[in-house]
Amino acid sequence: MAVIAVVVLVGIGITSTVLFTGKTAHEPSASGVAGGDTVHRSGGTPNEWLSSGASYVLFIDWTRVGNDVSGNMSVAGAEESQFGAQTVAMSGTISGNSITLTFPAGLGAITNATGELTAVSLTLNLPNNDGTIDAYEFTPGTIDAYNVAVQALQSGASATAQAQIEASASAAQLASQQAVIAATDNTIAKAAAALINADAALEKDPAAAQNDVQALPAVRATQQRDLASTAAAQRAVIAEAAQYPDGNNGQVCSDAYEVTSDAYQVTSDDYQVTSTEYTINADLDTIRSDQAAVTQAAQDYKNAQSYDPAFLPNTAPPGDAVLAADQTAAMKVITQVTAAETAATAASAQAITQANADADAANKAGC
Repeated sequence: MAVIAVVVLVGIGITSTVLFTGKTAHEPSASGVAGGDTVHRSGGTPNEWLSSGASYVLFIDWTRVGNDVSGNMSVAGAEESQFGAQTVAMSGTISGNSITLTFPAGLGAITNATGELTAVSLTLNLPNNDGTIDAYEFTPGTIDAYNVAVQALQSGASATAQAQIEASASAAQLASQQAVIAATDNTIAKAAAALINADAALEKDPAAAQNDVQALPAVRATQQRDLASTAAAQRAVIAEAAQYPDGNNGQVCSDAYEVTSDAYQVTSDDYQVTSTEYTINADLDTIRSDQAAVTQAAQDYKNAQSYDPAFLPNTAPPGDAVLAADQTAAMKVITQVTAAETAATAASAQAITQANADADAANKAGC
């Protein structure tokens, strides 16, 4: 394949370098003169010559004076979506059937060409960049025939360019769609992981509340012992007051103050009950937060999956039945622990009331 570098004008005033790709090894040169077109001659040979192939068109327009020729050579080439054209001045000498052409400004890298000339044909041997030579067959032609061939070449390049644009647009659209699908599937996977983690917390956290509520009976037992001590001390003061109506030098009243101290201890025990309940309430708040998180995560997962129902994450999240069972179990713990708290609070308040009543009775009897 012959390749000639051609500098052409693309648009107005913009210079660009393109490649003129010559005929392939099996690509014949073609030319033609439309019916009615006139081929001008001088010196027994035509003045206008045309050679064309799938990717090039060559046109020579010379004036012959004796064995000397001078004129122009026009070159048009297309490679895929690129198209270029150039016209260069030339001169030459004819000797028998041999011809030598010179391109003073260069036809790409070519400055000279040789060939054979007859009354009906012209063969030019043009060198390639790799040193090989291709023979281009010219037949008599006209500028109109050249223009028609160039237009066809240009249309082919435009069609190729349009096809490339459309292919590029399709590829870009496909890439965009694939990016959207990947982002969607990534969102689904993240939503699934969030739901798995939320449900795992909902299954785990109720154990803390169940464990902490078990401390209430022990705290209440201490309070009940202190309440019993208060009641016993109160009975002792009343008995002592009955035995020593004169107060036994203030000892009975002093013992009555001890009953008040015992009552304070019952109240102090209530602080421990309240402290334990604070811990339990924090546990219950965590469970409720877990329940809300599971509900939200389940909804987020359903919303994300709706955009690509066919996508399944590597680890599937719990189904609706499992989530419902975990919510029910958590609610059962909340109910049970809350009931235990309520009972402990009420019992502690009753113990405080009773202890204070015992202290009042002791002070009334002994002081």
